[in-house]
Amino acid sequence: MTLSSLYISLVSAALLVMSAGCGGEAATGGGRATTAGSRDTYANFADLAAHEQEGRDFTVTVADRGAPDSVFAFHGGHIDSGTEKIAAAVAGRDWNSYVLVGSSYRQHVTSANFDDPRLLDLAKRSQRCVAIHGHKSDTPRICVGGSNEAVRTRVAQSLSGAGLPFEVLTHCEGLDGLMPTNPANMCHEGVQLEFSGAARSQLYADPGLMDRTARAIRGAVDGVTRP
Repeated sequence: MTLSSLYISLVSAALLVMSAGCGGEAATGGGRATTAGSRDTYANFADLAAHEQEGRDFTVTVADRGAPDSVFAFHGGHIDSGTEKIAAAVAGRDWNSYVLVGSSYRQHVTSANFDDPRLLDLAKRSQRCVAIHGHKSDTPRICVGGSNEAVRTRVAQSLSGAGLPFEVLTHCEGLDGLMPTNPANMCHEGVQLEFSGAARSQLYADPGLMDRTARAIRGAVDGVTRP
């Protein structure tokens, strides 16, 4: 073997090793968790609470009004920006609510692993519930999920028929929220709503649109059309 051919062989081998290393890092590196939560910083709420201080690093507000309907937003603040505002609009003055407002995306705990006892207790006592989430997309859309197909269909139809400027989908890869440990699936009738970044931006900029969207959700969930 000549020196030049030996050099080429060594370079090729080095590149092969580097490629393998990069592939492994890409598979296990940072980024947002989707279904399994394997990329979350914290395994569950207990893990989050053990490493970050409630009241300083994040806040939790529970409003138990004794209502049959509840709304959850446990990725508020800098986790899924502004989802707490949508939850407040849906809750109004008469629904129960659980809202966590975070100071950093590292506080994201995927829905199937989010096990704050205060939330789980409220979910299990609720006849109907809505979980509000956010995802990154430049398309103004709402992904309607949850394991209760009848409620999912009813809410999707209500949103689609409300004249809202959003695409409404009943299947979005990684966002369907079907796990039984998802708080939205612990109510008797629950639904998960994933609002894209584009949809959230429109809602924040237009209070009237926020109100119409909240009314469409409430009307579909509790079966009452409100004036």
